[in-house]
Amino acid sequence: MTYDHIVSDVDGPVCRITFDRPEHLNAVSVEMWEEFREALLAAEDDPDVRVVLLAGNGDAFCAGDDIQDIRDLASATEVLEYCEYIREASGTIERIATPVVAKVDGIAYGVGCEIAGLCDVTIATEDASFSLVEPKIGVSSLNGLFRFPDLIGTKPAREMMVTARTLDAAEAHRVGLVSAVATDDEVDDVVADRIDEIVESAPLAVELSKRLVNGEREGANEAVTVLANTFLSEDRIEGTSAFLEKRDADWQRD
Repeated sequence: MTYDHIVSDVDGPVCRITFDRPEHLNAVSVEMWEEFREALLAAEDDPDVRVVLLAGNGDAFCAGDDIQDIRDLASATEVLEYCEYIREASGTIERIATPVVAKVDGIAYGVGCEIAGLCDVTIATEDASFSLVEPKIGVSSLNGLFRFPDLIGTKPAREMMVTARTLDAAEAHRVGLVSAVATDDEVDDVVADRIDEIVESAPLAVELSKRLVNGEREGANEAVTVLANTFLSEDRIEGTSAFLEKRDADWQRD
């Protein structure tokens, strides 16, 4: 299938999905979310595909959600629908039985950081960087709220969410966000080794293990509510405006 914002290619047991908006640092628009979800489900439905590999085209893995989409949200209904859609689309990574491997080269910010964390295996280059940057534009994270405490531990997740600071690849590996770090020259070999190890494992055992480990967890609805409330705030309006206008945000506290 041909997409406008991603590239999906199947080569033997591997489906490679590439975020393909390099001019926007692979920021995820609403259309890109839909294509991404469709490609993941298509990979799961393909009996020959044993592994999905995620990567980004250009200088970034994924810079987060498209700020223009966020800024254009007007009504409470639009906000809630958008937030629930992000939860559904991003959660597809964990819901499909097919293991998903991320190759992170460059920045993985906001939802890009969350996508990297949700994957079953995450390999980063030495110059990759990670941040739950959402508070800088006046909103909360989503998967950061209800998945990262389980994935990387409560303390590191708390710090990432309240500081929005950037972790380099080594620190991301230390806190468990990244499975391994490799040089630019070695990263493709490390990714290939992990893929080979998955393919050489029993398919049923791999799929059932992933389904059990990634079962539905409490907190998803609450995280959507928190995100929706921040989207409806004056902070979101000021934060997204400041980002697009390339200036510091002027936060107001009543």
